Amino acid sequence: MKRKNNILAIERRNRIMDLANQNKSILVTELSKEFSVSEETIRRDLDKLQEQGILVRTYGGAVIKGEKESDFPVKIREIMNISAKIKIAKKAAELIKDGDCIFLDASSSSFYLAKDIKQKRITVITNAINVINELAGIKNISLISTGGNLYPNHMAFFGLASKKTIEMFNADLLFFSCKGISHSVGLTDADELISDSHIAMMKRAEKVVLLCDSSKFEKTSFISTTGFDGIDCIVTEKEVPPKLAKVLNDYITEVIIA
Repeated sequence: MKRKNNILAIERRNRIMDLANQNKSILVTELSKEFSVSEETIRRDLDKLQEQGILVRTYGGAVIKGEKESDFPVKIREIMNISAKIKIAKKAAELIKDGDCIFLDASSSSFYLAKDIKQKRITVITNAINVINELAGIKNISLISTGGNLYPNHMAFFGLASKKTIEMFNADLLFFSCKGISHSVGLTDADELISDSHIAMMKRAEKVVLLCDSSKFEKTSFISTTGFDGIDCIVTEKEVPPKLAKVLNDYITEVIIA
């Protein structure tokens, strides 16, 4: 019986690898339903595949080893570094006053911020489907979607139409995230579409607030979006590394630790 169980486990892990290769990422809850086994069994499978160097475990699932975070579906990005993002969101919400108009980008950090602002009487402009779904129907929030071309992996609108909508409005605050922030390079994003959207929002916001969990410190991604003169405030959950902190201080950038 034990040998049979081992064979079943191997077959299941092989199928999990197939699904991970197809989708780039996998969730424990979905695999549990797929194979009709407990979530604890799936977690053990994923731990085993991580030991073998095939997958990298994340909160609630796993991703293919070597994949860029920007390639992960939005439902995976939402559960990466989740505790830090929740802390950051709660602190960032304190910056918003009733009557403000704010931009929220398509980052998972902005999604968690959306969860914390439902009691405020504000206007929200966003290109993110998950933010729209989170705030739709909240009577005290005026919600504006940028529209544009929908990119399913991001579940967000980008492109010329989205950019033109952004350029129609003037906002009190922009809340956004990036893929990396480095003392030598500044802020970087994973691709040109995201970077262009961020730049457009920065130009139309009175105050630019970066939501940045510590996993992004001293990291550099594909596209340079802005130098430190482009941001007014950073909200993070840990102390900023010394070299980065010095540069931020040179630009008088406010750093708020959640």
